[in-house]
Amino acid sequence: MEPTQVRPANPQHSDTLPHTSENYRTATIRTPAIRVEKYGNWEIEYEFTPAAGDHGNLLVVFSSVGSKYGFGAALSGVQCNVLRIRDRFDGGPSYYVARAMDFSVSDAVEELITHYREKLGLARETVVLAGSSKGGSAAIFYALKYGYRHIVASTPQYFIGSYSQGHGVLGEWVLGEGQPQENVDRLDSVLPELLAETTDLDRNIYLFSSTKDYQYEEHVVHFLPALRKYSNFNFFMVESPALVKHAEVTRHGLSVILSVIYALTEGTVPRFGEVQVGSNEVDDDAAAEHLSDLRARDTAAGVLTAAQLTPERATLSGHAFLPASPPRRARRPARARPSSWCWSATSRRGWPTRRPCRWTSCT
Repeated sequence: MEPTQVRPANPQHSDTLPHTSENYRTATIRTPAIRVEKYGNWEIEYEFTPAAGDHGNLLVVFSSVGSKYGFGAALSGVQCNVLRIRDRFDGGPSYYVARAMDFSVSDAVEELITHYREKLGLARETVVLAGSSKGGSAAIFYALKYGYRHIVASTPQYFIGSYSQGHGVLGEWVLGEGQPQENVDRLDSVLPELLAETTDLDRNIYLFSSTKDYQYEEHVVHFLPALRKYSNFNFFMVESPALVKHAEVTRHGLSVILSVIYALTEGTVPRFGEVQVGSNEVDDDAAAEHLSDLRARDTAAGVLTAAQLTPERATLSGHAFLPASPPRRARRPARARPSSWCWSATSRRGWPTRRPCRWTSCT
C-alpha cells in the first residue's frame, strides 16, 4: 500500500506564508539598558530595566560610595520598572545633591525620574526611592524635595557636608576646590532644613541602622525626631555580633530591606513600627570551643573580599586568620613560601593565636 500524503486545503508557496509570532518568553526577557543622556545641565549615566509582565510602579535606586549602581545584583527579583542612577557627574560624584556646590544636579536627576515616570504613565505615588549609605541620604532628600511618598533608606548620612569633607572619594568633587568650611556647613544644613520645612507627613519611610555602626550616633540619631512624626515611619535596628563595619549593616539586613522593596513596588504598604532585626546574643562557650578547635587543627581561615584578574596575574585581597607560634628570642630568617601571602600573627601567654590581617596573594 502506498503511503498517504496529507496536503493542505489551500496550498501556498512558502514565500507567501505570514511571519511567525515572536516567542513570548523571548519577547518578555528583561534586559537592563545602560544609557548616558543629558538632562538639564548634566549628562547622567543610568541603568533601566523594564517591568516584567503587567507589573507596574517604578523603583529608583541611588548608589552608595564605591558602588556603580545601588544594591548590585540583589534587585534581580524585583518585578517592577527599575531605574538605577549612577552618581557620576562630569567625572565625579555629587551625593546626588551638588557637584562642586552646583545644586542643579538634583533638578537634572529629578527630570530623568519624571521622564520615565511620565513615559510609563505612572503617578508620583507609585515611585519608590531606595538607597544605602550615600544613596539612603539621596532617597530621603529626593522624597522630601520633590514629593515622593515611599522611602527605603539604609544607614544614611545626616550631615552630608561633614561626611564628604576629607573623604577621598567625595571631597572636592562635592564641596569644591579646597573644601571650604562654609561649603561644608551649607551641605550639612540641606537635610535638616528639608525635614524642618516639610509639612506633608503622609509618607511611608523605612530606615535601617545598627548600634554597631559608628554612623548611628554621628548621623542616624539626628534623623529620628523628625522622621518619627511621619504617618508610617518604620525603624529597623539591625543587630549581630558579626557586625563590625558600616557597609555590613545593609548586607546583614538585606533580606528585610528586599522584602520591604518587594512589597512597596507591588503596591502593598507594610507597617512594622520600630523593630529589631537579628540579635546581639553570643554563646560564649560555643565560641570558645570553636576557637579552640581552630587552634588545634592548625589551619588558616580567610575571607576573600576582592579579586582582580588579568591574563598574567590573579590578585586576591581579603582578611585572614593564620596560625602562629610563640616568638623566639633569636631572630630566624623567614622560610620561603609558595605564594606571597601577606600575614601577621601574635601570641599571648605562649599560646598560638590568630588576629585579622590584610593579605594579598599573586599567582
